[in-house]
Amino acid sequence: MTPADKMLAEDMAAFYSDPLAFVYYAFSWGEGELEKWDGPDEWQTEFLTELRDAIRKREEGDVIKMAVKSGRGPGKSAVIAWLVLWLMSTRPNFSGVVTANTGDQLDTKTWREVALWWNRAINRHWFEWTATKIVHVEQPETWKVVAQKWSEHKPDAFGGLHNGGRGQCTIMDEGSGIPESIFSVAEATNTDPDSFLFTFGNPMKKASYFYQIFTRFRHRWLTMTVDTRRAKAANQKQIADMIEDWGLSSDHVRVNVLGEFPETDADTLIPLHLMESAARREVDKAAINAVRPIWGLDPARFGDDRTALAKRRGRALLEPVQSWRNLDTMQTAGRVKALYDETPPAEQPSHIVVDTIGIGSGVADRMREMGLPVFMLNVSERPSVDGKFAKLRDELWWKARQWFEGLDVQMTDAALMGEMADILYGYTSNGQIKIEGKKDTKERLGRSPDLADAFIGTFAVHPVQVEQTFDRYERARRRAMSSGASAWAA
Repeated sequence: MTPADKMLAEDMAAFYSDPLAFVYYAFSWGEGELEKWDGPDEWQTEFLTELRDAIRKREEGDVIKMAVKSGRGPGKSAVIAWLVLWLMSTRPNFSGVVTANTGDQLDTKTWREVALWWNRAINRHWFEWTATKIVHVEQPETWKVVAQKWSEHKPDAFGGLHNGGRGQCTIMDEGSGIPESIFSVAEATNTDPDSFLFTFGNPMKKASYFYQIFTRFRHRWLTMTVDTRRAKAANQKQIADMIEDWGLSSDHVRVNVLGEFPETDADTLIPLHLMESAARREVDKAAINAVRPIWGLDPARFGDDRTALAKRRGRALLEPVQSWRNLDTMQTAGRVKALYDETPPAEQPSHIVVDTIGIGSGVADRMREMGLPVFMLNVSERPSVDGKFAKLRDELWWKARQWFEGLDVQMTDAALMGEMADILYGYTSNGQIKIEGKKDTKERLGRSPDLADAFIGTFAVHPVQVEQTFDRYERARRRAMSSGASAWAA
């Protein structure tokens, strides 16, 4: 190894957990083909920074999984190429797989982009690129990333390259068009201590595993949405024309510009983009603290279902919904009582709404005996608004939808978000709104929306305003003034 290569190798080793620094180091920004670029785009920088932070916080056994949905043309393929070259440059004997939704996409776009950036890399001479793989010139059999096609009929033929703990990855381009069976194999085979799973794509359809990553499995992935209006690589003239022709709220623009899934699945109750907005928003603390919290409890005893407890305070759900399994009614009541007692008095709920269908009535009775502020909820009762909803449960779910539609709320619970994004609704024969039943949801998805049911319970009662000391003084002042006792205030 020459002295220059030795220094280069030392520098590359320093980028083990910093892909952004690698990208700035490896390519001649502002020169030649990159003359108009001073570095990665804003969204690319955010992605690489989040990846850096995930590596530094990773615990033993964690596989880093990241997903990006975007409009068209923001520079996703460039990021894929950077990931390949960064992993190959910083991890000796690294092994990986790159694939795409179709063989043509893989051959003519994704893998060609890898070649383009390999040619620009400062350590280009370390590697050899071919139409099917990129390998280290000195150890081509053990240090490589391959371009691999897949077959839905033979999913087991696709998989990561087990690498004896030396690091591995699978990168999927246009993930919206890759079936669940291929994702499953990729997740099952990336098991090395230093493993990664990346997927990028346009959010073409909800009937895809890619959609589930941003909903049902959101808590397992680091996710990002890229609006191409803020992407320098995207054709902004074409984007402006598209918005003018189709309209900003059209599915065409949602998918191709905003990076959002289409809304044509009209039976989805709460659109994902509303919940993603709530996850990015911060509500003023004074507005949150103006009302007392409301807790919602959805009890379960044994089996697959979970007991879930949601704590909403007005316009915010500031902590994840808690859940636990296999507690009987007395244990559940005791668990909630302990949580209540641990809560500072100023943050204790005005109501604990308990779904009393099934075992819930026993839990509520015991909690009431223990002095807790229980509100007993039977979601099968008539709604408060006659004629619009079939049952009270339907009305509560609709209130949850309206909560998000106000665009002034905050909620960061990814697992809850995933459950609510899967809830469907329709109409009865007489035009009433009908939310999909819990049993039907469980049969369709293989799981019960327990977290979501606890959350909607918080909409069964009205918030209680927090009385401020100033308010009490002001009312006392007005009472004194109205009685004619005004001299004291003169």
